[in-house]
Amino acid sequence: RNRRWHVQGIGGVFGANPDAIAGGAGPDDWRTQRRESRRRAREEHALVSADDIVRAALALPLLDVARAWVVPSNDGGPRTGIVTLVAMRGLRAGEGATRLPESRRWLDAIRRRLAARMPLGSRLVVVTPRYATFVVQATLEAVAGRNVDDIQRKVMDALRIRLATTGPSARHPGIPVSRSDLAGWMRAVDGVARVVSLRLVRDAGDAVTSVPVAREGLPRLDESRSNIAVQRPGQGGVP
Repeated sequence: RNRRWHVQGIGGVFGANPDAIAGGAGPDDWRTQRRESRRRAREEHALVSADDIVRAALALPLLDVARAWVVPSNDGGPRTGIVTLVAMRGLRAGEGATRLPESRRWLDAIRRRLAARMPLGSRLVVVTPRYATFVVQATLEAVAGRNVDDIQRKVMDALRIRLATTGPSARHPGIPVSRSDLAGWMRAVDGVARVVSLRLVRDAGDAVTSVPVAREGLPRLDESRSNIAVQRPGQGGVP
């Protein structure tokens, strides 16, 4: 345990064993060894880079890994050999967006399937994103003659696209959401004349100007508690 080791041609310590090496088994007969070697050469490759780990996670069968990324190491922190993979499962038919689909058993299943392919001295940790949940309370004014219900649906659709956690338009991790961001997205929706009022509220009930997001996290809009009202021109403002 904690044995440091070097690689010829690379200066300094290349890695360290977080745990003592243990286990092992006696050799099989040569036919079994040859068959297993061919299978491993065809199907298994060492996961050296972050891209290797992400591609392997997305290719796992039956686990529905919709998105994954490796958290960059902290240059100022100690070198522990821990590699953190953030994984997200896609929502299945009938599952609501308010439910977090990544369970501990699901994360452990990913780790078990990938850990054997990690280099010696590395320890794979699979986690779910750290969600920064927030609520939006807004009043918008519609362009004259437009259907306010249609505009309200379009605004919510625009926010879902901008704050998508998976898919082609998925938001990059670690980027905060500000009040000005939301105001700009809403004003860009066809039929919105202006933003009358806008509040960004965190879980504790405090109104904020920006929602900070951890570097391995994503912002998450709580649609069930959010309220976006669209009023017709001339209905008056909201303080």
